[in-house]
Amino acid sequence: MRLFANSSLISALCSIFFSAHGGAEVLTLQRAIDLARNNSPSIKKQQAAYEGQSNRVVSAWLDTGPRGKVVYNWTQFQNNQEIPFGPSSLVIRPQNTSAGSFTLSQPLTSFYALMENARLEGLKKDMAQNSVQLAATYTAFAIVELYIRNQQMSALYMSSKDRIEAGESIQKEGAALLLAGKIHKGDSLKLDLVLSEAKSSAAKIKAQLDILQATLKEHTGYQDGQAFTLPSIESVPMPPVPEEKAAIERALAHRPELQQAKTGVEVSAFAWKLAAVGYTPQVNAFVQWNRNYGDLPFGQERNTKIYGIAATWDIWDNGSRVFKMREAAELKVQATYEVEELQRKIKLEVLETEANLRAAAETVTLAKLALAQATEAHRIESSRFREGSSRTSELVLSEAAKASAEGNWIAAIIDLHSQHYKLQRVQGEMTPIVL
Repeated sequence: MRLFANSSLISALCSIFFSAHGGAEVLTLQRAIDLARNNSPSIKKQQAAYEGQSNRVVSAWLDTGPRGKVVYNWTQFQNNQEIPFGPSSLVIRPQNTSAGSFTLSQPLTSFYALMENARLEGLKKDMAQNSVQLAATYTAFAIVELYIRNQQMSALYMSSKDRIEAGESIQKEGAALLLAGKIHKGDSLKLDLVLSEAKSSAAKIKAQLDILQATLKEHTGYQDGQAFTLPSIESVPMPPVPEEKAAIERALAHRPELQQAKTGVEVSAFAWKLAAVGYTPQVNAFVQWNRNYGDLPFGQERNTKIYGIAATWDIWDNGSRVFKMREAAELKVQATYEVEELQRKIKLEVLETEANLRAAAETVTLAKLALAQATEAHRIESSRFREGSSRTSELVLSEAAKASAEGNWIAAIIDLHSQHYKLQRVQGEMTPIVL
């Protein structure tokens, strides 16, 4: 289904220029999305966070392996400790001692906790990647909204310029009718007022357009001297409205926010496991090589090797670990309810957006009809005014009605675009499907 405007508004919408410079680039919606994503600090920030979490995952897995530790000690005493032994003496402790050791240990009972922690960091990495995708999605759909608002304001500005041109023409004709005595001075002043209001409205619209243009340039990375134009909007394809059940199922399956929340439930489960590990003793197997670099005391060897098992067990902490486990369990319950709450919110968003899309399509049809009626009424009143058979007030009212109908038609077309892309977003599309 295609909805068309009248010829005057088609020409206005087809000539949406951001700059009068020649050779300006045509900025399509897809191009704007790509530029905005490449220029988005929020996406780059999330990407940096993802890279950092990726390194943390590698670090967590490396923690599960053996650890090596080197120790070196040098000590200076006041004198040697000796005992007489025949013609000489035995050195019990030399004046200078220098010794080093290398210890290789492997966690045993904490190995499970380290493995679970590595898996937890892997889930956090998935969440970080999802955050990158969410930032890219939000950026893309925000640019879509900004892009079509630029189109709306540009079309309104072109329409306001047409109103000024028409007002100047009528003003000239009114001056001729005033000289001919067919209208009085009050009617001529009404025509001047209409033209002044049209110019004032155009100035306000131009100011809003300049702001929107600057915002779009900032988000897409265009420099101040660069010029671009928006493509024309000659017709608006009516997007198909999916069935309610199918739309909800798609949204629940593809919304990144929901996937993020479900991963949060898994993360909270790991928190309980890690808290429970505190009840177990910490057992490590180790092997240690020692070397004495100085003078050897009596009965000692220069190189020694020892190995064994070291165990520690915190048997009392005033119940702190109990409450940590309870906290972790409540966090999992909280995360589960967050998923349920988000599912309800998504369902309502889909239903609301579908209803708004249907209403927008109907509004476009009615706005098109109203614009045709207002345009014809204004044509008739203009003819009658030129013939001197219509009052100025009737012409002014018909002009106001036509301007209002033009604005409503443009707003309806833009709203149809906006609701179409919003439906894509609430159904979980990561990238807008450009019409």
